[in-house]
Amino acid sequence: MISIKKALFIFCAAVGLSGAIAGFAVARPSQQTCDNLEIKCQQGNPRACELLARHCP
Repeated sequence: MISIKKALFIFCAAVGLSGAIAGFAVARPSQQTCDNLEIKCQQGNPRACELLARHCP
């Protein structure tokens, strides 16, 4: 019979692995999208500036 510690360890490992895969699989926006966000940011759109800073290199 599996102990509580082993079961908890396996559960945490599975959650951590799925979180790592989900975080790695996030798609980056295209260069065109980043360029459009930069133009909108320069025009004074604060949401575009926020998205640009968060998602574009």
